[in-house]
Amino acid sequence: MQLTTGTELQNGKFRIISVLGQGGFGITYLAQQERPNRKVAIKEFFMKEHCNRDSNTSHVSVGSIGSKDLVERFKQKFLKEADLIASFDNANIIRIYDVFEENGTAYYVMEYLEGKSLKALVDESGALPEDVAVKYIRQVAEALKEVHENNLLHLDVKPANIMLDKKGNAVLIDFGISKHYDEAGHQTSSAGVGISEGYAPIEQYEAGALKTFTPVTDIYALGATLFFLLTGTRPPKASEVMNIGLPALPGNVSPAVRNAVETAMQPATAKRPQSVEEFVGLVESDEDKRVDGSSLYEVKVESVEAVAEGDETILENDDIDKTKFSKSPSVQGKDVAEQEDNPDNKPKESESVPKWFWISLALFIAFCCFMIGLNDTETINGHECVDLGLPSGLKWATCNVGADNPEEYGNYYAWGETYTKSSYTDDNSITSGKNFSDIGGDPQYDVARKQWGGSWRLPTKAEFEELRSNCTWTWTTQNGVEGYRVTSKKNGNSIFLPAAGWRNGTSLKYRGTDGCYWSSAPHVSDTYYAYYLTFSYGKYGMDYSFPDYGRSVRPVSK
Repeated sequence: MQLTTGTELQNGKFRIISVLGQGGFGITYLAQQERPNRKVAIKEFFMKEHCNRDSNTSHVSVGSIGSKDLVERFKQKFLKEADLIASFDNANIIRIYDVFEENGTAYYVMEYLEGKSLKALVDESGALPEDVAVKYIRQVAEALKEVHENNLLHLDVKPANIMLDKKGNAVLIDFGISKHYDEAGHQTSSAGVGISEGYAPIEQYEAGALKTFTPVTDIYALGATLFFLLTGTRPPKASEVMNIGLPALPGNVSPAVRNAVETAMQPATAKRPQSVEEFVGLVESDEDKRVDGSSLYEVKVESVEAVAEGDETILENDDIDKTKFSKSPSVQGKDVAEQEDNPDNKPKESESVPKWFWISLALFIAFCCFMIGLNDTETINGHECVDLGLPSGLKWATCNVGADNPEEYGNYYAWGETYTKSSYTDDNSITSGKNFSDIGGDPQYDVARKQWGGSWRLPTKAEFEELRSNCTWTWTTQNGVEGYRVTSKKNGNSIFLPAAGWRNGTSLKYRGTDGCYWSSAPHVSDTYYAYYLTFSYGKYGMDYSFPDYGRSVRPVSK
């Protein structure tokens, strides 16, 4: 029996609205918290096989004397794990606000996630693109890393237990069957282990298993979850994987991700990745280098490399006819057939060009290559910019806001804010939850205009698209800093965009591997979001997010 709508807990602090779900160990409710005024989720400890409820008082009792010790042991585990989870400070782990005992049982109060679970998302929309699936798995891996560092195993990682928050990030929930271990790796309770077919490895089926801490059990479930996201079908149960093997993944899955799934789901624990960091390393070894065909990342990374060959420099580019720059013919360079046709080695008409001509041509080509690397820069209001020959006539700054040279990362700003902060959260964002039109050029919201003045401003989404389509993007290292060299296809001028990462809360994420640059444009249909340029090795494109993240700014001017 469940708590009825309108039931109050903690002297009216919480009021039950409805039931969200019920399992073997508890019931989860949607509730209203009086202060602060917000919706929350409340989980009640209630062992369905052993507990009863008084319909008048809501008091929970145990059906038989023989079950009392068992129920009490599980209730104490429930409270202990709730206290531990409440101590986590991780955006990808469900937040617990309060823990208390009432009605002869125990409760904990969690954040209410209004988004779908990954299971519901795939059930409705089908298998996910690889980059999206890997993004969610990396976020769950971040959660499991902290869980494991606290000697805890989740033991029920699956798509139904991964929710999406309002920002579209994955959040790991439901620690109902988790196990805690001491510093020596020995379990601190003898609570039983549940089974989620397809996601639980073979050792979870064994009586008395998991007495010793090992992350590989959760890693199997993480790999199985990735299998589901990529295929849209539940993985086979562990005994089938052991006896028959894992079904083939779709042909468009990259080799690295395919290997990560197959390795994580090995029946033998010793053959699996031994930590979530090792598992993520398998995923990332190729994921950041592939072109997966999605609209966001469908790009071709091009480069022009000068390759020295003897006395000449040849441009390695498919658009250039390399035969125009081939070495001058010589007797030693001819093949046998050609020598037989010309036994006296007399120069043909085409071979009579003097050697100095070829040397001069090579030097001229080398000079042109050198000049291509130089930018025609000018200064606007004290800040340097480059003309990339774009159709719009737009000029791009050579540095980020807050940087003194192109390879410096510069400062980070929330969208619509003109100052830096120690923490970037939804609570302290001035634009979060508000509708905005394009903020470009408005000094109240445009940090480029505010900080640099003159005609400087944030680029629009269309101007980022113009930069993408009219320039060659080459991943490179400049003075030890990784990022993209963006070179004009028209005049050869270029800018360097360092991979500065981004800020979330007090954390700095993926500096040196990812770049995120705000545009001035809100989302076309949902103006609670804003567009930004995102890139890492081998991919770049436009995405959108809530405005509270701290991202880089590269100004433009006309």
